[in-house]
Amino acid sequence: MDPLRHINIPDFYAIMFRRQAVEIGAPGGLADASKKIYPLLGGEYFTATKTWKFPSGAKIVFKGLDHIDDVEALRGVEISRLYFDELTTFEEIQFWYPQTRIRSTNGVRGATKATTNPQSEGFVKDLISWWIDDEGFAIEERSGVLRYFIRSDDGEILWFDTEDEAYRYAKEEQGLEDDEIAVTSTTFIRSSLDDNPSLGPEYKKRLMSMPPKQRAELLGGNWNFDASRGIYFKRDWVEVVDHSQIANLKFKKIVRAWDTASSPPSQTNKNPDWTVGVKMGLTEEGYIYILDVVRFRDTIGKVKEEMLRTAVKDGKSVPTVVPLDPGGHGKHAFQDHVKNLSGYIVRKAKTEKSKLERFLPFASQAEHGWVKVVKAEWNTSLFNEFEAFVGDGKRKDDQVDATSDAYREINSGIQIPTDFSLNISSMTGENIWNM
Repeated sequence: MDPLRHINIPDFYAIMFRRQAVEIGAPGGLADASKKIYPLLGGEYFTATKTWKFPSGAKIVFKGLDHIDDVEALRGVEISRLYFDELTTFEEIQFWYPQTRIRSTNGVRGATKATTNPQSEGFVKDLISWWIDDEGFAIEERSGVLRYFIRSDDGEILWFDTEDEAYRYAKEEQGLEDDEIAVTSTTFIRSSLDDNPSLGPEYKKRLMSMPPKQRAELLGGNWNFDASRGIYFKRDWVEVVDHSQIANLKFKKIVRAWDTASSPPSQTNKNPDWTVGVKMGLTEEGYIYILDVVRFRDTIGKVKEEMLRTAVKDGKSVPTVVPLDPGGHGKHAFQDHVKNLSGYIVRKAKTEKSKLERFLPFASQAEHGWVKVVKAEWNTSLFNEFEAFVGDGKRKDDQVDATSDAYREINSGIQIPTDFSLNISSMTGENIWNM
């Protein structure tokens, strides 16, 4: 319905996207739904191009983006309005790139609208996180509230409550002129099955009969539900302690393990891996403490600077653990870190085993109550990553890898006792010498 308000404008051009082109012609899809309405307003449908043309010359096109690089076909196209059906099915670049094609001189204000069902992770959830509470449900009083964003120099989205705040930041902090500033308004509008009674009670019954994940998302509107969450780690296994509680603890061993990356966010890679340094300690009683986590994304030069700065802060008694990946490149990268950390103890963490195999020993200790975590701002992201980890390589696991390497290093080696006595009589017994 939405683009029909502009169909009397001759050069109005709107595109409605589905992730797969075949979905457009499916029963109940975009084509079917539009055929009930558009002919009443003079629309003529061209099946080959999936295009509606109206008497004024205005066009509404249905298009699939089966492949990521299908967006390249939009180069040079002037679009008045963009629409995405089921936004969580699209890749992030497929959403952002078409925005650059929104421009026209017909008086229609360019805009993008999308429908979606919840998904527990991905760029859509990140984009609307302000409108979602910690439990994963839409916040009713924020529904429809406008917020504003601009892009930082490194491609990060910076949010503001008012348009004036965004402009002021762009001028004062980014040094931009008025014609260089691009402030985008965004909102999220919550809805539920109850808002669409025409679907009938049978549809609700079908949703109620679905598996827990689909039921929580499609019927309950929960953006946090993850069927695999907590398979190998649960945050309630560990005790979170104040920093004051570790002040008088005696640690047998403390290490800092790193999982390194070398790409800051950019227009072509908006969600690169993180560089993570996990500091872990082992007490005399056998408890494992996660003492600190450093986490950031930057160039390799900045990564090396931060690793050295952290080593200085930790002190020379704390070994630094760096992964040694297979192959010549891995060896070269390891040696580069050793050189950068000259004067400090550097240990290597080999990565022959799978990520899951490396993480399970630590997770087992956590399950049995032997892991404690110092209370800090990084706790939430750490626990979220631990709980979401299943070893499939589809989710961020940088904190997982660094933790696995820290745990392995902290339990490596044989502790030789320095205070002992010998029982000579037991040593002369046959039970000893004949073993």
